[in-house]
Amino acid sequence: MQGTAQAYTVTEPDDEDDFDLPMPGPLARAVAARSATTPNQVEQRSAENEHVSKSLANVMMGVRFMLGAGKAASEAGFAIAKGATHVGLEVARNIVDGVGEATGLDATGVTPLISGTLAFAEFCAILGIETGRFWTNFGFSTAGTSVRALNNVFGSTEMATAIKEFSALVRREISAEAGQHGISLKDIGTVDSIRALMAWVCLQSSTSALWLSDRTSNSKRMTFGGAGVAEEEPEDVDWSNLAAGGSVDPGDVVKGSIGTPSEHNVVGFPISAADSSSPRTPQSDTQLLIDLRRYVKFATGMYGRHQISAMNGELPKFGFTSNPDPRHTGNKEHHFFAEHADTPLESIYHTTTDDDGFEGILSSQRYKPTVYVIVDHSSSQVILAFRGTNSLEDLMVDLTCEHEDYKYEDAGSFHVHSGMLRAARAVATANQPTRVWEAVVSLLKQNTGYGLLLTGHSLGAGLATCLTLLWTDPSTGTTHAGTGLPVGRPVRCFAYAAPAVVSASLGALCRPFITSVLVGSDLVPRLSLGSVRDLARVVAQLHTSPAIRDDLINRIAFGRGDQEGRDRDVQLRREIEGQCLLSDKLVPPGRTFWIVEGKEEDPNVTSSDPLRMYDVLDPAKTFDQLLFSSTMARDHMPHVYSSLLHKLA
Repeated sequence: MQGTAQAYTVTEPDDEDDFDLPMPGPLARAVAARSATTPNQVEQRSAENEHVSKSLANVMMGVRFMLGAGKAASEAGFAIAKGATHVGLEVARNIVDGVGEATGLDATGVTPLISGTLAFAEFCAILGIETGRFWTNFGFSTAGTSVRALNNVFGSTEMATAIKEFSALVRREISAEAGQHGISLKDIGTVDSIRALMAWVCLQSSTSALWLSDRTSNSKRMTFGGAGVAEEEPEDVDWSNLAAGGSVDPGDVVKGSIGTPSEHNVVGFPISAADSSSPRTPQSDTQLLIDLRRYVKFATGMYGRHQISAMNGELPKFGFTSNPDPRHTGNKEHHFFAEHADTPLESIYHTTTDDDGFEGILSSQRYKPTVYVIVDHSSSQVILAFRGTNSLEDLMVDLTCEHEDYKYEDAGSFHVHSGMLRAARAVATANQPTRVWEAVVSLLKQNTGYGLLLTGHSLGAGLATCLTLLWTDPSTGTTHAGTGLPVGRPVRCFAYAAPAVVSASLGALCRPFITSVLVGSDLVPRLSLGSVRDLARVVAQLHTSPAIRDDLINRIAFGRGDQEGRDRDVQLRREIEGQCLLSDKLVPPGRTFWIVEGKEEDPNVTSSDPLRMYDVLDPAKTFDQLLFSSTMARDHMPHVYSSLLHKLA
């Protein structure tokens, strides 16, 4: 009917009745038999499943071992073929050149033509060998990844256990009662859950400006006395000049354009401007920004050259550069990291990856985070940089999100993200597959007075945080005797896009030595089991208030109805938050800084002040709920963190 706004309504079929289809006879009998099983039969079936999982894990390990052996053999074969081709054609060219000089044919151009033809033949032959090597390695890698994924899902690895735990968690939360009406998401149904969630998103959008003003009102605005907008890319170094015998100022390699590290204290370790016990000044805030700009390069560089290039909208680089780094031989990821983090290549002391050859195959039962151990002489510290989520194994660490009680020295017991704490323990002690502890001990013993700095983005920030907790005495902010590390070395952590990994009380305790940085409406720092439970309550609350739900959707999503209702939205949001945001939640760790990009509707922002950073005094309040916005995923990207930190002035 033209000219009349239609109410937004959706009729959902009943999950229990409308889709209760008759089952075939054999399937019905199987279901009935399964429901009639005794406890002994259940225990027997569980034992059988465990036996099958272990047997499958052994088979998968054997297959991965054979794939590894095949890959090593093919690598050796291609290397031999490449070397033999080069040597054979090089000898042939030398013979032709010798004959030309002896007979005078080189002056006629005959032997140079033949020699050039042989050089072109060598290029084509080696190109063919390299092409075959690439696709062969690609095939082996794909097969190995597939086998490892199957082992993680159906085998007996830590990841298989995590997947089972997460599946049980999802089933439990869907069936749990949410809200004061005692209904669960399963009772509400999929369509009505989405409709209630859509109404909540509309309400958040309508009240976003005033909500932002409220959340920043109890935070301290950061001021930077002269840091200025910084270039993101390090200064170019003339490597061709170096190859020709010239020299390069080491300062260009270490510092580049990302600033000078903090000054040193009596033990040679940088005094952190993030230490909340020190009085704030524009100079200390500026030094903090310089440090954040420097170490975000270490955190983001862990994603590797292909991912960083893709995030920056760059195409892969092919061919040869006119200014090659003569040291660029060996691991290309190491070279990329050294260039991206603006640190000398030789400072990379130890690295771990998802799969370190045969050792990685034989130890595949344990999760191994990807981490680089770097000795940074410019700031007198050993740096551990952790990679964020980049694989199925990493994702399962993220999703193992239940709380674990953690006794932190004499400070008491606190809640910590169980999956990340478990993963951090895989690098915290001796004789672990990663060998990170041994590398850190070696560097600290070699460099008296050096401290520790841990950093990472997303999952990497969570792992860096948990390892900091395991190694640090909270009363001193230094390594303690129980770690096996040299005692009394200062420790600090820079966590970018840090997940909700610790309870609020533990986060406050860590303020002197852990610094977190969050951007906008980044989803990850707000995502915890508690925030998901709160969201389920919100969905249940709006589901039981269909008039309010449909009014929000009609007014805000579709622009229909009485637009004066926006004046009541703020009060409605406060009421819903008071009734639904009740769960205990984990929060980002330590002293937390929040970067906010200005919007025109924000009354606190002027046209000349589009970007600012706040020192958040109450993370539990500021990050108490999931924010749904068009930038919630974009705000989590590593290149966004790097870009905004360099734009702050």
